[in-house]
Amino acid sequence: MIGDGTVQKLMKLKKYGRYNMTTAEDLNFNTNDLLYSQLVKATNEMSNPKKSANNPFFKSKYATLEDSLNIAKKTLAKYDLGVMQLNITRDNVSCLVTRIFHKSGQYIEDGGVPLKLKDPEDAQKLGSAITYARRYGLQAMLGMVGEEDDDGNKAVQPKSKSNEMPSQTFTMSYDIYDLDGSKLKTCSKYETYLAEMSKVHNDYLKANKNEIIKINEKIQAEGSINAKLKAKVFTELDTLINKII
Repeated sequence: MIGDGTVQKLMKLKKYGRYNMTTAEDLNFNTNDLLYSQLVKATNEMSNPKKSANNPFFKSKYATLEDSLNIAKKTLAKYDLGVMQLNITRDNVSCLVTRIFHKSGQYIEDGGVPLKLKDPEDAQKLGSAITYARRYGLQAMLGMVGEEDDDGNKAVQPKSKSNEMPSQTFTMSYDIYDLDGSKLKTCSKYETYLAEMSKVHNDYLKANKNEIIKINEKIQAEGSINAKLKAKVFTELDTLINKII
């Protein structure tokens, strides 16, 4: 969209035959002049969000969507700017698009973060993928740094013997999923899985909720496990689910 002052000047030129104006697309200059001038000020003032959440799978910290939005909205509003994020379909692929707009109506948007899921009908994983895409899209559009290097934290939580499941009881794999629904890793032991899931941020618990429930159901249905051990596992996994906000 073109600023009102620019349009008025061009209309006067057209009136006196000095400019043959046809459509806005024919104008050879930046039509987002108002937006960019304010966006430069906003991004120069904008601070990076605090990396308050843990990614235990890459042993690093990251800034949540909530923290990123709080900084973005507050700073953008000072310069008559805003942000909106839309779920659209491009070339038959569902995408999460981030748009920065100015009160004049001018806006810019990214190409969209693809929302690729093995099971698009899984609302739980779709919600996690949207949160993941919104966070990355927002931070990229505004030049925010929301993650540490992958090798930032090499600490490993020691195993707790109280959580150990005898390996001879049964054989089973425990899958852990990323926020976009893709599989991050597979644990071969219950105690390893529980240790990993006990230290994750709420976003990761949401992404893995269905898998936690499925694992609990499989263990409860296993005939070779005694009732006391089943009760222990049920309590531990149910505690994880109840932590989800």
